[in-house]
Amino acid sequence: MSPPSPDEVEDEADPEPPFLDLALVTHVPLSVGGAATLELPGRLLVQLDLGWMPPAYGSAINSMVRSFGAYDSSIATLVDGALADAMVVRASGGWRPFASAGFEITGGYTYVALSGTVTPADLAQVVAGPFASDIAQQLGQEITLDSQLHNVHVTLGWRWVAFDHLLIRANVGYMQTLASSSSVEIPEHREGELLANPVVDQELDSIYRQYVKLPVLSIGAGYRF
Repeated sequence: MSPPSPDEVEDEADPEPPFLDLALVTHVPLSVGGAATLELPGRLLVQLDLGWMPPAYGSAINSMVRSFGAYDSSIATLVDGALADAMVVRASGGWRPFASAGFEITGGYTYVALSGTVTPADLAQVVAGPFASDIAQQLGQEITLDSQLHNVHVTLGWRWVAFDHLLIRANVGYMQTLASSSSVEIPEHREGELLANPVVDQELDSIYRQYVKLPVLSIGAGYRF
């Protein structure tokens, strides 16, 4: 059997871009949401994902962080409180090296906005140590805790296109936090808020940067326009 001619090989390749893909996607253990991918000439990729972190994903992240982290239970409680609700935005650029194959390489920036609550006792334990019980009585309510994580990610994956329009993407990747900021809101105790914020920010930033280094599995299905 003779090898295929160059014309036959070109026929097996995908049609020439640009393409726009819209898909539902989950990045485990980060988010569930939607993704848009633009494939440009040269098979260059531009991707934007917007999603929400389900509680089960947040619990999984905290479990992974705690399994590697040598920090006490009071800090773990703050991390768990922050992970109660989260928005995740991923912006990526990449390349599909081979015209006739779906292999993709991407990398970029992940923004994670965490929001949750902690009890006065848990916050006071971190901020005041031996004076925790006295401080907690003064606070007297649940406290809002917010964190913003700035991360980088890289992925290797594959995409399949059926009937010219039906799309499936799967990839494995790695995400790591480079910087973060955190704050608490105590409307009825502004002095306590001013006291707590520098401590909370420092403690959580140290945890996030040191231990939020996650493998990420992504699966999506959508439509190619």
